[in-house]
Parts: sequence; structure tokens; C-alpha cells
Amino acid sequence: MRGTLTAITCPIRGSRRRTLFIDGEAWMTTSRDVLARLTLEPGDEHDLDDLLSTIAEAIPGACRARAIELLARRDYGTAELVRRLSDEGLPRDGCVRAVAALAVSGYVDDERRAASLARTLVEVRGYGRARALRAMIGRDIDPEAASRALDAVVSADEETERAAALARRLAPAARGSVDRLAARLVRRGFTPGLALRCSREALAPPGEGEDVGLLDP
Repeated sequence: MRGTLTAITCPIRGSRRRTLFIDGEAWMTTSRDVLARLTLEPGDEHDLDDLLSTIAEAIPGACRARAIELLARRDYGTAELVRRLSDEGLPRDGCVRAVAALAVSGYVDDERRAASLARTLVEVRGYGRARALRAMIGRDIDPEAASRALDAVVSADEETERAAALARRLAPAARGSVDRLAARLVRRGFTPGLALRCSREALAPPGEGEDVGLLDP
């Protein structure tokens, strides 16, 4: 079957996705990274089976090249990188194969990515462990890998000390309200039990606070 390529459009401004129109009808969506490897111009007539084969041949190289381009900017985990590439219009199967090959070569390392992200969330953004864990899972980090990375960054004792220090710093704005202060700590990612204990200690009169060095049972 033959057809004429009538247009190549970008469905969303700023997206790398491209939609090809054959004889005025949307025919397929791919990535601009794939099309960059081809010489397609509106008005050209094509055998559609041959065009599909040509596009398919360009996919592996496009997936690998785009993955390396992204990795040059920052680290990614495997699932995170596959999702990013797929979102840009590259076929998921091709993305999975490309990322798997890069993982074998050491370009992608889930443990390294988890460790780096854990340090950023805890040490730079000041998140409590619970919020950091949620954020890491939201970035497609495996939950077990995320937990291991957080264990290496912040111990249970250190988490308690961080929560207590934050409670003392925020105490003046709480206007004596333990609930208000605890809610702020929970929003930062500390567990409700720890947030409540540290808030009570921070707002207690001198000599009447709890020993926040004790961990939650």
C-alpha cells in the first residue's frame, strides 16, 4: 500500500513526539529522535510497509543516543529512564532494550541512582525519611533499593535528631500549638509519632519535655 506523507506535526508544544500524517490522516506517532535519522519530507510518496521498516530500523540507535544524551545531564534509574524515553515518543520495547544494554555497560545503575537521590532529598531538601521514600518511589526507584539507600544516609537516631532540631526551629511560629507544629513536621516527611513527640518536647516548658532521643517503639 502506498501513501503520501502530508504532514509531520508536534502534538504538544515543546514535546519530542511527532505525528506523521499519510494522505491527510494521522498514521503514527514517534519521536523526533527517530525522524532525525531519516530523510522524510511532506509531499513524498512512500510504500507504507517499507516506511514502517525504515522507521523500525532507526529506533534502536535513536533510543540509545537519546538515553546517553539524558544521562550526560544527570543520573537515572532504569525504570525512570525507560519512562522518560517512552514519554518522548520512543517505543517502550526499544527503550527497555537500550536501557538494559546501558545498564550492562555501567551507564545506568539503580543502586547508584537511589543513593544519589536519597542524599539529595535528605541532606539538601531536608525531607524526613517517609517523604523521601515516597519521592523516590515516585521517581520509579524500587522501594527496597530506596529503603537501603535511605538507611545509608540517615539512621533512626539521626532521623530523631533531625526531627527534634526542626521542631525547635519551627516552634516559635507554632504559637504553642503542638498539633500545628507536628503537622508541619509530618509535611516534611517525619512519621506522625515522631513529629508529635518532638513537637511536645519543643513546646514544653524547660525541664518538662520528653527525651526525644528514645525511638518510636
